[in-house]
Amino acid sequence: MSDRSLPKLDHNRPSEFWIKTVGYLQDNWAVFEKVENGGYRLYFFDVQKAVFDSLDYKSDILMKKELMANGFERYEREAIPIQEPTGDFHVSESAHRKIYSSGKFWKSMPARIREKYGE
Repeated sequence: MSDRSLPKLDHNRPSEFWIKTVGYLQDNWAVFEKVENGGYRLYFFDVQKAVFDSLDYKSDILMKKELMANGFERYEREAIPIQEPTGDFHVSESAHRKIYSSGKFWKSMPARIREKYGE
C-alpha cells in the first residue's frame, strides 16, 4: 500500500465514518471516497488513522450493506461514546496483512446480490 492509496477526503464536507468494535478497547474504522472510475474505495484504519486495507466497489449501496453485514455501523458522535480519530491518514505497518480484502474477515454478499448492484 502506498501513500497514493490513502484517502484524500474533502475537508469542506463531513466524512461518513463507520466503526466496528473488534475487541476490548479496539475498534476498526472505515471511510470511503469516490474514485476516478466512478466507483468507491473503502479504506480501513485504526484509531491512529493508520490505513491497513481497502476494498473497491462500483455501488455505494452494496458497500454500505456489506459494511453492516460485517459488523460495522455508521459512526454518529452523539450516539457512540467513542472519540473520532484525529490527525492525518498514513500507511499502517501492518498494511501487508489485508485482513478484509483477503476475505479472511470479510463476508461478501452472494453473487446474485452483487450482480444486482453491478459488481
